[in-house]
Amino acid sequence: MMKRFLTVLFSAILIMSFVLPAFAENMPDWYYKGDLSEFSDFHAENPPRVVDDADIFSDEEEAELNNRINEVVENLGIGYALFTDNNNHGLSPEEYSSDFLHFGGYGVGDGYGAVVFYISFEEGNRCWRTTSINSYESIFTSYVTFQIDEMVDADIRAGRYYEAYLKHIDFVGKLFENGGELTDELIYADYDEYEANYSADYSDDDKDSNIFTTIAAAVVVGAIVGGMHLASCKKAMRVVSPVDAHEYLVKGSFDLRDKQVYYLYSTVTKTEKQKSGGSSGGGSSYSSGSSSGGSYSSGGRSF
Repeated sequence: MMKRFLTVLFSAILIMSFVLPAFAENMPDWYYKGDLSEFSDFHAENPPRVVDDADIFSDEEEAELNNRINEVVENLGIGYALFTDNNNHGLSPEEYSSDFLHFGGYGVGDGYGAVVFYISFEEGNRCWRTTSINSYESIFTSYVTFQIDEMVDADIRAGRYYEAYLKHIDFVGKLFENGGELTDELIYADYDEYEANYSADYSDDDKDSNIFTTIAAAVVVGAIVGGMHLASCKKAMRVVSPVDAHEYLVKGSFDLRDKQVYYLYSTVTKTEKQKSGGSSGGGSSYSSGSSSGGSYSSGGRSF
């Protein structure tokens, strides 16, 4: 028995010695090549902010994205990056994009917080993800990532990836300028236009006047229509002599014995169903022993 156990153990070790190097060799340059169980988050000095491994941007577009994101990162001191790839290398998009942040040293502060906007062009798994790690998970909640998804959905599905990334940069910048709190300005994509139209069409005085006018008109119209209908009903009525209700029953034919009350309704508890491609949380693909725990939260959609 012991001999068989040792044989199996040796075989497993031998297989892993071949599999792990092959896995490491197939991974991109930024991927951690050491013992994953020993990895700890760190602060990279100057990590690249735009990593276009799927090669979807022109040189001009990539340069402009770099300028925009660097301005936001430098002004606000946040951990933030843009990332594309056409291969998740056997990992889920969530794991792959979170590893990109962890292994790239994008985390800032004591909490090693960072966020990446990732678009995967892997065949059969085309999707986008806003993935946050560690202390940024409390900022990029499922509601926040949903607002981001709504904002970039049309552009990504139409192949306007550059425009989607510009919007993401603008959103993240405004979000951190507001201390990580979501505002109407971020929820409404055309907020300036929305606010201008709202202010022009609905001033406080106009709103009070419109409400009063609407209520008064509804009361008058309702009274007129109701009166006409009542008069019509009266004309159609046939008046008969009142009859005692007992006259309709055959004596001795009705006996009420079961007096138990049954309610004709039930209480329904609803639990929100998670949308396809919605937020998820977990640990990174490595077994982290770092103080950060290697955690992530991710939300996005397929396209």
